Amino acid sequence: MEVAERIRRIVAEHKFCLMDSQTINITVSIGIAIYPNIDIDKIMEAADSALYKAKQTGRNKVIIA
Repeated sequence: MEVAERIRRIVAEHKFCLMDSQTINITVSIGIAIYPNIDIDKIMEAADSALYKAKQTGRNKVIIA
């Protein structure tokens, strides 16, 4: 969770340069699933669900399954 939150924050604070010299800011949403809390056969599905929950509840956040 700490690493994902650090990545999210760094991306949000970074200014990305476009080819026409404009700069933009972007954000990321991250879904996390942890083994053994989630069955290994369903870990990708759980992470994907957490990602969609992050996007549906405001974006630019980290959600753990």
